[in-house]
Amino acid sequence: MTRTKTGRVAKELSKDGFIFNDRLRDGRRSLKVWGWSEQQYLLAKEKLEALGCTVEVVHVALRGKPPGAFRLRLHVTE
Repeated sequence: MTRTKTGRVAKELSKDGFIFNDRLRDGRRSLKVWGWSEQQYLLAKEKLEALGCTVEVVHVALRGKPPGAFRLRLHVTE
């Protein structure tokens, strides 16, 4: 049973990706899903905002990759 809005939206949109839905120190949720495109993150952002959440799209630089390579995450205030 999913207990957070972030987890519910991620499960709804993810068919076979591995979901990381972690609580940050400041109380927000950090959502990362392996295999998601930028469009899927933006769709999740829209759905979460429709549920009353505040969502920030975060670009995390990838270590050991070419400059400019990044992974997206959503930081969500529920």
